[in-house]
Amino acid sequence: MTHQNWMLTQFGFAALLCLGTIGVKWVRPEALAVTPKAPPSSEAPALKLYRPLSLYLAKEHPCAGAGTQRQINECNARAAQVADRRLNQVYQALRKTLSSQQQWRRLQEAQLAWIRFRDRNCEFSTGRFEGGSIAPTVYSQCLERVTQQRTEELEAYMRGMQRDGIF
Repeated sequence: MTHQNWMLTQFGFAALLCLGTIGVKWVRPEALAVTPKAPPSSEAPALKLYRPLSLYLAKEHPCAGAGTQRQINECNARAAQVADRRLNQVYQALRKTLSSQQQWRRLQEAQLAWIRFRDRNCEFSTGRFEGGSIAPTVYSQCLERVTQQRTEELEAYMRGMQRDGIF
């Protein structure tokens, strides 16, 4: 085998490896709260499995079955609204439990700052799709994800207050 043929073989193999992953977003299962099965041997190191995000979304996201891009955009916008309504419920419940006016003002200021952050953050993450038909979906999914995270933060704060006997 000549040097040129060897290089072509090596680069061709590398190209095939690369082409096999183009267009697929890979995620760690632990990032989606999915635990991979344990290795067959207890002596074997834990495996880090990566799977396409689409495998998880097909089963878990309510908009996975939407057909056209318009339907997908509308469904994701509704999902973001549902997350926002849930956040508002938790926020109001937390607000009622705060005993001091100062804590209430701090919560209000923090929430207003968080809303500004959320909006700018989602605008940034959508920027690379600006003008594309998928941009509304990317924006709505960002809103939904970040809003759910904030809801969990506020719920954890309330659980901590209940645990500590504050209310």
